[in-house]
Amino acid sequence: MNPTVKHELDILIRLQETETRAQELRIAIRDVTARQGELEATLDRERLILEEKEDSLAKLKKQYAGFEDDLRHNEERLKKSEQTLRTVTNNRDYQVLLREMDDNRKVNGRIQEAMVGLIDQITGMESALAELRERVKAETAHVEQQKAELLASCSQERVALEALEAERKDLGAGASARLLKLFDQAVRLGNGVGVSCVSGTICKGCFMSLPPQFCIELQRCNAINRCPRCNRIVYWNGA
Repeated sequence: MNPTVKHELDILIRLQETETRAQELRIAIRDVTARQGELEATLDRERLILEEKEDSLAKLKKQYAGFEDDLRHNEERLKKSEQTLRTVTNNRDYQVLLREMDDNRKVNGRIQEAMVGLIDQITGMESALAELRERVKAETAHVEQQKAELLASCSQERVALEALEAERKDLGAGASARLLKLFDQAVRLGNGVGVSCVSGTICKGCFMSLPPQFCIELQRCNAINRCPRCNRIVYWNGA
């Protein structure tokens, strides 16, 4: 057994242990972040619906205000026509003015009917909006509470991850640049698992059977070896 190789393998094994735990923590933190995003997206959809309905209500009220202006304008015209009617002496002009006044009254009647319909729509929409605002308000409070709970739930994971990163830094300080490069390359190629043990003749990284002679070389521990199947760094862990 080569003591230098044994020491390097010990560092690699510890590095892999910290990397494995760190990956688990990163996944947990990422899941929390994703869940927070989902909560925000749900709330945003509710707010968008509220904004659209508020915009629709504002348009109805604007339309109603327009009808009020038209009705007021026509009422003023009717008053002027009534005043003019008292001074008209020509029968033809008198009849024309009467028809105009009748037309204005009919227009006003249609406007008033439309206004009554709008009032019903506005009243119904205001009632629905009041309920929707309360629902969005309650949903906002619920989402904020859930986000706070999620944040608290992953606070320990964040602290643990910081500790693992510090441990990784300490381990790296005691390793050569060559060894760290070898480890990083193995982790990248092994999808997060760059160092694995061999038990019996089975690589625990890819679960493939390895040649007996290769396993004998691993037991001697005279060199850093890679699995011929998955290319991970491997070490002997007994039968």
